[in-house]
Formats: sequence, structure tokens, C-alpha cells
Amino acid sequence: MEHVADWHVVLLRVMACLKTGAHYRFTCPNYLFPYEPHFNIPTLFSKRLTGLVLGSRIWGNRSMPDPEGTWLSLNWITLPAVSAAVRRMPGIRIGFNKQTLVTTLARAIDDPEFSSRRSGWLMGFLRIVVRLRLHRLAGIIPVAMQPIMDCTLTLVGSREPRREE
Repeated sequence: MEHVADWHVVLLRVMACLKTGAHYRFTCPNYLFPYEPHFNIPTLFSKRLTGLVLGSRIWGNRSMPDPEGTWLSLNWITLPAVSAAVRRMPGIRIGFNKQTLVTTLARAIDDPEFSSRRSGWLMGFLRIVVRLRLHRLAGIIPVAMQPIMDCTLTLVGSREPRREE
């Protein structure tokens, strides 16, 4: 979802294809959290400012085949923005998984491909945190403040706009 030009339109189109009771689930970064996972860099308030200040780490990134294309494709989606958009979509229930960060931290230790994209110092730190089971505390962080958004949309009713009476 973080790589589509207009995620609002994507949500509308996906939900229009679902039958009542069906779900659409996606995971992506929550850019409210000040970290860009594709480039492993902090974010600085906006995509533009981050690009200006950290451009050399973005454009000079050698770990991906097309750093410029990747950067330009990022839309900086946030959990509060998704929540607000879905509130305006009748007949759709939204839910966020509070445990996704917990499972992602554990995955960072167990998945060699995933861990290879993280720095050595971060992986050392995560090994200690997971070994001590402190990563489970991530489940108490409010979902809006977590770096990963795990969102499920469920079509629960009519897609007809609500009428004011």
C-alpha cells in the first residue's frame, strides 16, 4: 500500500469487489513512526525534508536495484489517515493488529532474509530483546504509534452512502 499512487482509490476499488463479510488485509509501514524501512533511515517530518537531508543515503543506496524509483513510489501512508478514510466509507469495519510489531521483532531474529536487511548493531540489540522476551512489551504500544500497520477491512453492510434524515 505504501507504493501505490493513490491508496484511497485502491481501498475503494478493493472494497467494491468484496462480498458482505469478506476481508481485505494489508500490512505496510506507518509513516507516523519516524523510520523509513526500505532505506533504514529516520524520517524528518516529511518526505521532502527527509529527501533533502538524507538524499545521499537514499540515492546512493546500493542494497536495492532502483533506489530512486523506490523512493519516488513511497506515499507515506499513516494509520490515522487510513482510519479517517475508512470512516467515510459506509459499511466497512476497520481493525488493526496490535501484535504485529511483536511478531515482526521475533521474525527479525528467525528470518535470515529479513534480518539481512537490518544493520548489525540493530540485530544484536534485537537478539537480546527477544531472548529476554522484552519484545512482547511492543504489544502495549498504541497501534497508531507502531512502525508497522496491519490493517483488516471487512465489508459488513451496504455500500450505499448514509443518508442524513
